[in-house]
Amino acid sequence: MRDIDKTVKDILTPCGFVFKKHSWYRVSDDFINIINFQKSQFSNKFYMNLGVDERTGQKIKYKPEHLFSVRLRVDMIILDKQLLDALDFESDCSETSRKEKLEILSLNGVTFLDSINGWKKIKSAMNSKIHPVHRAFITASFIKKINGDHNS
Repeated sequence: MRDIDKTVKDILTPCGFVFKKHSWYRVSDDFINIINFQKSQFSNKFYMNLGVDERTGQKIKYKPEHLFSVRLRVDMIILDKQLLDALDFESDCSETSRKEKLEILSLNGVTFLDSINGWKKIKSAMNSKIHPVHRAFITASFIKKINGDHNS
């Protein structure tokens, strides 16, 4: 377990998350939530990825974040650069300050996942013009168009 995961362990565990395969997972009757801290290839910076996917079958599959149906980075829901700096381990941030900021980021991630953790909730979020999931779906559609997956 990496240092960043150790730091958020006491935050995410009481929220029902378990650590498996380099990510944090929470399972409900219908969905699996993921919080994943992805390390940059080029620096000592992390990206906080959030995801929701439908739970299929009785056996829980702890698949990687990039295979989740709904996924986005925390910087789509939190625009506060000072908070996001906690993910950059090259930034000038004390250990205490970093832990406090990671707690805020993690709890905001949990709150976001709670906001779409049910069929009615996710449908409402997708239809909302202001919910980050709506923006994520718009972006996904736009990316498909860019890649030529459209009828023109």
